[in-house]
Amino acid sequence: MSNSVLKMNWVLGVSALVLAVGCSSNDGGRKHVAGEVKFAGEPVVFGTIEFFPDKSKGHSGPAEYVDVINGVYDTRKTGGGMVFGPHVAHFSVYDGPFPDDVMEEAVAEGVVRKTTKQKMPKTICLAFPLDVDLNSSTQNFDLPESARGRKPTR
Repeated sequence: MSNSVLKMNWVLGVSALVLAVGCSSNDGGRKHVAGEVKFAGEPVVFGTIEFFPDKSKGHSGPAEYVDVINGVYDTRKTGGGMVFGPHVAHFSVYDGPFPDDVMEEAVAEGVVRKTTKQKMPKTICLAFPLDVDLNSSTQNFDLPESARGRKPTR
């Protein structure tokens, strides 16, 4: 093969590699997950879920945070998605949403201070842990009544 043909093949090969890397998805295998969340059989009015990969079961990947509103959550609303596999999910459930201006202040200042006469929601459970195996884009949860009043332990 001539030197110019080898150079042309090299240039084409590098170009193909650059295009493949530049155009490929760099989501790390993340998938969006959505579903329903109930507490003792009733839809959760407002809450949050924090999904942590279960390292004790050999799973790694990014953690994910998602809001639960009117019994529904969807990672598309928070962005990232999750890598399927075993996770420990921490559920926090409230009897209503936080006032908007309190949440805006919390984001702006990094602390929550009550600056409104709106009622703060009552905590039903806080960071209730549940082992879950995420293996589908739809995952529904029904937290047991025994989670009521649970708070994280140190």
